[in-house]
Amino acid sequence: MCSAMFYIHWKGYVLSKIQLKNVLLQNGKVKLCGPTCTPDTYIDNGTKFLAPEVLAHHNIGKHTDIFKLGTLLWELWYARRAAVDLNKGRSATSRPHPDCNTKHTMPENLARVVQSCWAQNREERPDASLLLKNINAYITN
Repeated sequence: MCSAMFYIHWKGYVLSKIQLKNVLLQNGKVKLCGPTCTPDTYIDNGTKFLAPEVLAHHNIGKHTDIFKLGTLLWELWYARRAAVDLNKGRSATSRPHPDCNTKHTMPENLARVVQSCWAQNREERPDASLLLKNINAYITN
């Protein structure tokens, strides 16, 4: 997934619809569905988990892809959708992230990579090449 995102960003594009239903696995290769997929940002119970800049300004870019990839990695590890209750009266830009320390805790190195994707300031998130490097380092260790 990180390799696909790196390639897409390198070509100057933004995927913007990174979610479990848009990830295909065929013959051991991961494929990310193209931009013709309809986004599904709502979860059955009325919650959603989006990058702060999307909620505040509807600003989608490479930084948003990184945020969503971090969320997707979390969802793959914990085998459930990431959601934060928006009905608790918190500001959209200050609400918590899904917890990386729940049952079947994510390894610390991987949790750091995932949490870096959720940096509040989009400029502090890793770009696709650094994310790919960090994931490869985690896999090889």
